[in-house]
Amino acid sequence: CFRQAVRLEPKFADAFTNLGIVFSRKQHHEEAEAAYSAAARLKPEDLKAHLNLAICNMELRRPEATVAAIKRVEALVDQPDSDLLHQIGNIYRGLGRHLVAEGYYRHVLEKRPEAPEIWYALGDVLAQAGDNDAALRALKQSHTFGFEAGLVKLRMARAMSNLGDISRAGKLLAEALDAVGNNIPYLTKIADEYTLIGDFAAQEKCLNRVLELDPDSVAAFAGLVYAPGRKLEESEALRLRKMADDKANDLEIRIGIGFALGDYYRHAKKYDDSFRYYRLGNRLKGYSFDRAGYTQWIARIEKIFTRSFFEERISWGSTSRLPVLIVGMPRSGTTLTEQILSAHPA
Repeated sequence: CFRQAVRLEPKFADAFTNLGIVFSRKQHHEEAEAAYSAAARLKPEDLKAHLNLAICNMELRRPEATVAAIKRVEALVDQPDSDLLHQIGNIYRGLGRHLVAEGYYRHVLEKRPEAPEIWYALGDVLAQAGDNDAALRALKQSHTFGFEAGLVKLRMARAMSNLGDISRAGKLLAEALDAVGNNIPYLTKIADEYTLIGDFAAQEKCLNRVLELDPDSVAAFAGLVYAPGRKLEESEALRLRKMADDKANDLEIRIGIGFALGDYYRHAKKYDDSFRYYRLGNRLKGYSFDRAGYTQWIARIEKIFTRSFFEERISWGSTSRLPVLIVGMPRSGTTLTEQILSAHPA
């Protein structure tokens, strides 16, 4: 009906907005982005149109377009209310810009200091940013003000895991499991957390519980198939292929299946299929590779960080034997270095 409406009246902005909402609910984010863009062009002063566009671009992993839409939203409002600040914080949180999201949540708390959902969101982004002690304080505030106990316990478990207290994390997950009852999305999240702390028996038990409640659960099937020690059958791989290619499925689930199928077909030596699903996972996650840009970046590093660069700075830094600071890019071996040094008797 909305398609027909915009065909009959191509300048009907509200119809484009409603069409975008339908596409969003169907997880068809590219079509939704086109509809919201049309609505924003037709009604450039419409706050909701630009906000919808920001949310849609966030789902599509397009950070620059998302931030541009947020800027337009903020330009339209002199004094944003707490609801708008909350929504913008959530968008930045979805982008993974945790420190920016934190600023918006703290602005909301200045206006609504007892808002449990804001304390929870703040705790979440603080944990994502690595400030786990502050995250736990925020999550406790959230619980005090009445936020859902299961979700709070679940998020606290992640923070405890990050702090290395696996035993406490496991206890919190058990409490979360009791609190969420038969809520399938929460049970799936708890199963994911069990994976992160290495309790695969609890993960499998949790996913089987989901499948008892919903035998067609895509998330539970995908997680269970790749449980440690379980060999994937070709029939299961074919089912996963259908799930990965179905745009109606949750984006994060499709990403996970894409990478998992890439691994499966790599080990099966079916390299064309392996590349196909690795590409799918990367594309859905928003990853891309600019060969020319990467080459230029390496050339700049080689030009700047020469032998003489380090020789000129050889006397820099502390002469103390403590502390030892291990500094490096992600995936460069910093954790391995830390483990080797921690294990050394001196």
